[in-house]
Amino acid sequence: MNDYISCNKCLRNLPKQNFAKASNTARGYQYKCKSCASKYHAINIEKIKTNKRKYYLLNRDYILKKSLQWQKDNADKVIAKNKAWAERNPEKRLERTQRRRTKLRGNLAYSVTKKELKKLYSSPCAYCKSNEKISIDHVIPIARGGTHSIGNILPACSKCNSSKGAKTIQEWKRGATRR
Repeated sequence: MNDYISCNKCLRNLPKQNFAKASNTARGYQYKCKSCASKYHAINIEKIKTNKRKYYLLNRDYILKKSLQWQKDNADKVIAKNKAWAERNPEKRLERTQRRRTKLRGNLAYSVTKKELKKLYSSPCAYCKSNEKISIDHVIPIARGGTHSIGNILPACSKCNSSKGAKTIQEWKRGATRR
């Protein structure tokens, strides 16, 4: 069996591992070696992006249908991938959850920048000044019509945030003084 293939671009005979696999070709490998293909890609990146975008716009419904079908057929892979992403990105996951909850309630959701989030997570708790397990607290809770925006969020430790729940600050403090 021949373990070498000729590149149609540089015309060199190279081992098969220097070529990407391609099921749509007769020989089962791309016609350009990986080196030639990467050079072409680097030179024509904008052209490639434009063509991919045009293709997507022309075939959007078909692509989405195939994607949804693949997700249904590979639900376990999708769940594992999403779980791994959530573990790697806890702050992004929380931000998505907050935005989603806000939109579901019909409240306005604004994007909070990474810089603003980083500042919040590095600040002490707004209520007890602790630096332990800082999370985002909504001054006017989302459940009560509050927005997910920089003007409505404060840093709070998990203990304060959990005890406050869906109460306003005034309701929460009134309840804390009665104890």
